[in-house]
Amino acid sequence: MNSSPKTLSPGAYWYLVPGKDPVICEKREGEAFVRFTNGSRQDWARDGESFVGPLAMPVTAEIH
Repeated sequence: MNSSPKTLSPGAYWYLVPGKDPVICEKREGEAFVRFTNGSRQDWARDGESFVGPLAMPVTAEIH
């Protein structure tokens, strides 16, 4: 787990806030913030909040 968006590797993360549902966000190469699906950006996290990931890329199965 990590609590600073600035130090995250590129990828998708769960953003965990105590008492709230987890939210997916994305960290892109060269950016010091994460992006959320609602269009907002964040470059900080409060005490107790964290980012879990990066999430593994799903493997797609071929359909025959």
